[in-house]
Amino acid sequence: MLQTMRSVFSLERLSSICVYIVLILVNVSYCPGIILTPNYKIVMAVIMTAIGISLALNLFKDLMYAISLYIYYGVFALTVCCITFLFYDVFIFSATSNIFLTITCFLLGYSCYDHSPGFIEKCMRVYALSALFLGMYSVFINLGGFIISEQYAFSVKNSSGVLLGTAIILCAFILNSTEKKIETRIWIMIMVLLSACLLTFRCRTSILSVFLSLIYYLHRRRVLVTLLQKNPLTMLSVVGLLAIAWLLDLLPFEFIYDSLFANKDTSSLDSVMSGRLSTYDKGMKVFSESPILGNALLRRHLPPIDNFIISNLSYNGIIGAILMFPPYIFTWAICLKGMLKRSATDLYPFLALFLICITSFTEGSYPFGPGTPVVCAWFLLGWIYKSSLLRNNENIME
Repeated sequence: MLQTMRSVFSLERLSSICVYIVLILVNVSYCPGIILTPNYKIVMAVIMTAIGISLALNLFKDLMYAISLYIYYGVFALTVCCITFLFYDVFIFSATSNIFLTITCFLLGYSCYDHSPGFIEKCMRVYALSALFLGMYSVFINLGGFIISEQYAFSVKNSSGVLLGTAIILCAFILNSTEKKIETRIWIMIMVLLSACLLTFRCRTSILSVFLSLIYYLHRRRVLVTLLQKNPLTMLSVVGLLAIAWLLDLLPFEFIYDSLFANKDTSSLDSVMSGRLSTYDKGMKVFSESPILGNALLRRHLPPIDNFIISNLSYNGIIGAILMFPPYIFTWAICLKGMLKRSATDLYPFLALFLICITSFTEGSYPFGPGTPVVCAWFLLGWIYKSSLLRNNENIME
């Protein structure tokens, strides 16, 4: 019996270590000197190995559930793609690869040994600290400091922004659970530094998503209302200090404005959106010429279409929509339902999911890809889903 307990403990510990490794390396993989270099493949190999070990240790207890997730969508996707291949000689199954990635990340969280609040809080802290390393290292290596560049800081800044934005959202929940004043101040500082990095990266969609997420979180926590009711003088003092700082030009409004609009013609929506509107127009023209399979049939040179819906219609037409839109709509439904119906303390996976769902309007592969930036959100969703099932079963037994 003792030997069995030791075995379980060691497996649980190894599983948790693998999860921590994944959460650290998804951020490290986007650091300068790794991303867009051969080193990236090495880091990805380690990430996939850690995911594989964790799943191998845990998944046996949920094996039928895991198989069903892969099979239901896999059979459907293969059937549609095979029928399309018979009629058009075009096989587009590879377009669904990101869906299977998110299923795997979901299962990573779902099948964890440890479903205690302490474990998921450690995961949040590990992720946030590694995201801070990514942000600070990238800012100082690429720009030499918190300087708003006329051009973008680096080519993968939008994906890096999703990583940082997720960390900022998680910091809000970490702060809610901290009790020591020193620790609270440290995490506020970490949150501020992450926000400064996000602004320096000029990841505008992530900035907007984080802002909306935090406002919604404060609303659900009734933080502002509580402060106003219990400490009206403190609130008035804060508002007064902000007003004075604004009048004295002490707040970083120029820094924020440059992060959003530097080198943009604010009178042109296409310029503000970095030329995305023109690429949307090109994509929809291709779709209008080949509505069934889009560019998969025409095989024209198309620029990246930075919008999930337009991208799938442009590249794979109605067939692509049949394959990709149901899980996309389902993801939005899960996200919004969770945000509206879950308690404020359980909002973290849904706000992380909200971030990547919003990003899908300006980046074509989200909310299912392009890979590591979405790992954390889907991991958290799998973890909270299984934890809720376990809590419900405990309530039934009681």
